[in-house]
Amino acid sequence: MRDEIDTDLYNLNSLSEIINRNGTKLIIEDVNITGNNNSYNINVFKFTGAIQILCQYAIITEVTDLSNMTGVYADIWDGSTSVNLTDDSPGATLSGFSVGSMFTKDQAANQAYTVMNADQCRLSEPGFNQVGRPFIINAKNGVDNYIRFNYTTNTTLDFKMSVYFTYRTIDGGTIEVA
Repeated sequence: MRDEIDTDLYNLNSLSEIINRNGTKLIIEDVNITGNNNSYNINVFKFTGAIQILCQYAIITEVTDLSNMTGVYADIWDGSTSVNLTDDSPGATLSGFSVGSMFTKDQAANQAYTVMNADQCRLSEPGFNQVGRPFIINAKNGVDNYIRFNYTTNTTLDFKMSVYFTYRTIDGGTIEVA
């Protein structure tokens, strides 16, 4: 009997159960970047309506070549207008980063991603002591709206990353993998 109770309590307090209990959802997309592009925009997620993003980060999962990647930023795009989620000038730099490196939006939209290369142990502690810095995005009605990953390079890239968004929908908003 004790094992059953412990198992039930564990399941009730798993990460996915905690997230679901407070109306929060997690969406993950694996992005594979290969080729030689001067500037590139990748549609990662498609959304409608209003979405409250509670936490957004990405982890590099495989690296063959990540020697020159600069100007890294995120934005939302409705096909004609883009709005930055992180700073695009100069943006963040991921050049030379290794597997396990990560970057996160933990500041205002006019600030670059916080990047943490996995070449040593690192700490990221935003001044406001809140992980992820929640924000709300709102879609243009009647068109496709995207959350995009953007970068600049002058060399061939070949790596994979997993992009994570923890979110809540507002009044029927939706978010899905693009």
